[in-house]
Amino acid sequence: MKIKKKSFRGYYAFIIVFLVLYLGFYLIKTSVVLKAGDRLNLVFYGQDTSVYSIGTNDVSYKLLFPAEIYLSVPGGYGYYRTGSIGKLVSLEKKPDLYKRVFSAASSSFIDLYFYPQIPTIYYGKEEAFNKRLDLADILINKSNANLLDRLYLVWRLVLSGNNQYRTIDDLPIKQGLNRKLFDREAFKKQSQGYFYKRTYRTIRENVQILYTKNYKTAKILSDVIEGEGIRVVDLTQTDHKNECRLSYQKTAKSLVTENLANFFKCRMEKKATELSDIILELGKLEEEWETE
Repeated sequence: MKIKKKSFRGYYAFIIVFLVLYLGFYLIKTSVVLKAGDRLNLVFYGQDTSVYSIGTNDVSYKLLFPAEIYLSVPGGYGYYRTGSIGKLVSLEKKPDLYKRVFSAASSSFIDLYFYPQIPTIYYGKEEAFNKRLDLADILINKSNANLLDRLYLVWRLVLSGNNQYRTIDDLPIKQGLNRKLFDREAFKKQSQGYFYKRTYRTIRENVQILYTKNYKTAKILSDVIEGEGIRVVDLTQTDHKNECRLSYQKTAKSLVTENLANFFKCRMEKKATELSDIILELGKLEEEWETE
């Protein structure tokens, strides 16, 4: 009996160790924070919606989006009040819209997004309130972040003393049908160079974008990519409508290629290129990122 008990204990111990190692491997593999490089961009959606751009060795920024400001929602949805976007996401069952809305608005890659468990329509003044994050914002809210990402953000944004940000709350606005519309073009010029990753500038790879019909969508995606620090050398119209695909000519996939593929969820393939190091064929992205 003692031998059997020992063997069972050893078996259970093995299972526990295996599960712990597997969980650790899975969390590391799926962590967005570990792949973010020298800058991490994330949005906390709610009554006081904020975009954080955290630089590991550089200036960190905080953008405040008041509930009454209208943002263009990619996917052909038109303009929505910031305070109503969460309800739209809930109705459409597309949490990825948070990433697209605030990536297009900030001309950068939004890596992580956090939003309330219960969808709510928010109202408020046109001036944003600079609210500090708490544990509930990171640990309770829904998100595309895994446990490892959440624990890092708790340390980085709540517990550590390194919480100094350059706050941007004076957003450029343009008038439209008695609505205050966020002026994406003006903000892009105003914030040029704020959110790019130095790593990409060091790699110095460039991108050519192929689109079929919608030049405006291609231009927005070009702005988002260049906002990350990746140079876009050309926007080319083509008659061939393919799936979303990234072509690269180097022997091994670079960090730029892999991160573009992960962000846009595109297939990668090794292929000869002429004008650039990487070719991005938009495919489904033309519809997913279509804006007014």
